[in-house]
Amino acid sequence: MKFKSINIINFRQFSGENLLEFSVNDEKNLTIIHAMNGSGKTTLLQAFNWCLYGKMKLPDPDKIINETIFQQLEKQSSLPVSVIVVASHEGIEYTIDRTRRVSKLIDGTAKTFSETFKISYIDSQGNSKIETMESAENIINNILPEKMSAYFLFDGERIKNLGENSAQARKDISTGIKNILNIDVYDSLKVILERKLIPLLHSQIKSEGSEKLDTAINARSLILQQLDRNEITIKQLSKDIDELSEDIEKLNHQISLNADAFEIQEQYKQKNQHFESLTEDLNDLLYPGKKTSKPSFPKTYTKYTITKLLSLIKDDVILNLDTSNISKEAIAGINAEAIDTIIEKNLCICGRKVGQNEKELLCDLKQYLPPHDHRVLVHGFKERYLEKLNNIEEVETEKQQIVDSYFDKEEKKQTTFEEIKSIDRKLTQITDISHLHLLKQEKQRTYDDKNKTIGILEHQNTELKNKLEKIDNDISLYTKYTNENQKHQESIEYANDLIKILDTTIEKKKSDIHKKLNDEVNAVFSSASHKKSKEVVIDSNYNYKIRDKYTGSEALSEGESIITSLSLISAILKIAKEQAQTKKNELEATVEYPLILDAPFAKLDTAHISGIAPLLPKFADQVILFSIDQQFKGIVEESVKHVIGKQYEMTNDEDKKVFFKELGEE
Repeated sequence: MKFKSINIINFRQFSGENLLEFSVNDEKNLTIIHAMNGSGKTTLLQAFNWCLYGKMKLPDPDKIINETIFQQLEKQSSLPVSVIVVASHEGIEYTIDRTRRVSKLIDGTAKTFSETFKISYIDSQGNSKIETMESAENIINNILPEKMSAYFLFDGERIKNLGENSAQARKDISTGIKNILNIDVYDSLKVILERKLIPLLHSQIKSEGSEKLDTAINARSLILQQLDRNEITIKQLSKDIDELSEDIEKLNHQISLNADAFEIQEQYKQKNQHFESLTEDLNDLLYPGKKTSKPSFPKTYTKYTITKLLSLIKDDVILNLDTSNISKEAIAGINAEAIDTIIEKNLCICGRKVGQNEKELLCDLKQYLPPHDHRVLVHGFKERYLEKLNNIEEVETEKQQIVDSYFDKEEKKQTTFEEIKSIDRKLTQITDISHLHLLKQEKQRTYDDKNKTIGILEHQNTELKNKLEKIDNDISLYTKYTNENQKHQESIEYANDLIKILDTTIEKKKSDIHKKLNDEVNAVFSSASHKKSKEVVIDSNYNYKIRDKYTGSEALSEGESIITSLSLISAILKIAKEQAQTKKNELEATVEYPLILDAPFAKLDTAHISGIAPLLPKFADQVILFSIDQQFKGIVEESVKHVIGKQYEMTNDEDKKVFFKELGEE
C-alpha cells in the first residue's frame, strides 16, 4: 500500500479541510514535510492511526473536534470530524473514510453522535464497491495489518525510546518480531491444545473401578489447577516487572540528566557537616566540658597565667627560699618519722636488716630532716618551682598553638560558610533528585523480590510438570485395559506431539529471524556509522549493545543510539516485507509498505547524518519524512534531493490552525 493523499477535516488542530498529497513515484518515493516542533506533526500521525484503525488516545474522546470550530458551533448543532485517506494497492485505489459526528449539547459540552467507517473502491472487474465497518476493517488488515501499524508510523519520541535499549524498546522489538512471524496464531493453537483439548480428553477417561486410575486422574487435576494459578501469578508478576523495569530506566535517565544536581547536593551535605564539625571544635576550645581532655582556652590560659605570675615573682621567691646553707647530709623527700619507722622495724626500705652502725647514722640524719629542720622541704619546693619556670617556653608554645588553631578553624568556618551559600544558590536553580535515588532503590527492591518470586514459582512448576509427566505415564499404563480409554490416551499423545512440533517450529523461526535481524541491523548501522569497527549485538531477549569488533569494548553515544533505532526500524520493515512477500508470491501479488517518520537529525552529528540520510528513502517503498527546516538544509537535502517527489511546509497560526504549503517538485 502507498498513501496518495490525506484530507483532514476539523480533526484536532486541523480546522476545515486540509488536503495533503504524497509522492507515489517509485523513483522519487520521498515526501518531505518541513515542520517545527508543536506545528501538528503528532496530530498528523494520529490522523492516520485514527482513520485506518480507529485508534486515538485522548483523555476525552469527544474532544477530537477542532477547538476553534467547536467554539463557533451553535448549541444543539453538530459537525463532522473526518479523516479521508486515499491509498493504492495492487493497482486498486481505495478511499478510506472515518467520520465522527460531534454535537454541541445545551450545556456547551461535546458529545459524539455517531461514527462511520467505510472503504470505497473499484475492483479488478470494474465494479464499484463500498465496504463498511467490519468488512472495511478486514480489507485494511489484509493490506496493512493493524498489529504491524506501529512499525509504519514512527514519531520522534518512539524513535528515541527504541534507541535507548529500555524494557519498552525490547518489548517493541519483540512484539514486532512476534507479529511478523504470526506467533500469536501459534500461541493460540498451543493454548487450545494445552488448556482445552487435552483436559477435555482427560476428562473423558473413566476410572471404571480402578482405584489407581481414579487417584491418578484426581492428582492430575490438582496439579493442573496449581499450574494454572502459578502461571496467572507469573504473568502478573512479569507485567509488574516490565513496568518496574521501565520505571527504573526512566529514573536512571532522570538521575543521569541531573547527575550534576546529585553531586552538588552531596557537596552541600558534606560542606554542612564540615561547618558543624568546625563549629563544634571552636566551641570546645572556648567552652570545654568538665570531663574533656582536649586543649582549650580556659585550661591553656590558666596554665599560662600561673606560669607568667610565677616568673614575675621569681626573684622574690629565690631570695626568700635561700637554701644555700642546707646540710649536704639532708635527703630530699624523706622526714624524721620515716627514719623512726626504719629503726623501730629494724628493716630498710630495700628489705635489708639494719645493723647498729646504720642505726647510729640514721639517728644522726634525723636532725637535718623535718620536723627538726624544714630547709629540705623548702629546697624541694624551690626545685619544683624552678622546674615550672623552665617549662615556660612549652607553655608559650601551647598557648600559641591553641590561638593559631582557633583562628585557623574560624577562617575555615567562614570559608565553608561562603561555599555553602554559593552551593545553595546553585541548588535553587536545579531539581532535587535525592528522592529519585530513594524511589529507584525502593523500586529495585520490589523488582528483585518479584523476580525471586517468579524463580520460586518456575521451580515449583518444573517439579509439578515432572510429577504430571509421571502421572500421565501411569494413566497411559492404566488405560491400556479398556479400548475407549486407550483411544482417548492416543489422542492425548497425538496432541502432545503437535505441541512439541509447534514449539520446535517457533524456536526455529525465532532463531532464523533473530539472525536475520542482527544481519539487517548491522547492514544499515555499518553504512550509517562513521566508526566501521563497531557492530550491534542483539541477544535472544532483544537487548542490544554496541561493541568494538576488535577490542570487545562496549559504548553507546547518543548518535549511535539514534542510528541503532533507525537500523532496527529498517530491519523490521524489511523482514516484515520479505515474510509477507513469501505468502503473496503464491498469488503473484506485490507487497508495498509505507513509512512515516519524524526524522531525528537534531541528535546526530555531521558524520552520522551523512551516513543515514541517503539510506532513509530505501527503508520502505514510500517514505514520508518530517524534518525541521534548519536540520534538513545542507547534508540531508543534498543526500536525498534526487528522490524527493513532494515537499511541503507545515505551519500554524496564533489560533493553532495548521496550514500546508507545497514547495514544488524537486
